[in-house]
Amino acid sequence: MSSSISPLAQALRAMQVQLTQARKAAPGGAAAAAQQAAVPRPAASVPALQALRTQLRAARDADGRLSDARALRLFVQAALLDELGASLQLDPALGDLVERTCQALEQDADSATLLTDALRELQAWVE
Repeated sequence: MSSSISPLAQALRAMQVQLTQARKAAPGGAAAAAQQAAVPRPAASVPALQALRTQLRAARDADGRLSDARALRLFVQAALLDELGASLQLDPALGDLVERTCQALEQDADSATLLTDALRELQAWVE
């Protein structure tokens, strides 16, 4: 089962690269341009990652916390839409597909460590 979440792991790595780059590079500087050229292009598009970040921030509760379950569902939905196309967003079956995917991830013992790390990254990403 861990191979089936490979696209999710790639998207998380892409987010981590983007965050690291943003933290280290000064905007507009030569160092930023050189670093940007050296960073591999992320598997998911930057606009898709920005949209996910906006959704994650909007999903926080009144205390500013984001539940792991909600973060996982938003991330899986974003990954599926990025992979299968935005037109899927209008499909009534998307919710069921997201739910079944999340359940499979949560029940797979081999993906538990990756899932824990992914949720920690998502939580840090919306801070």
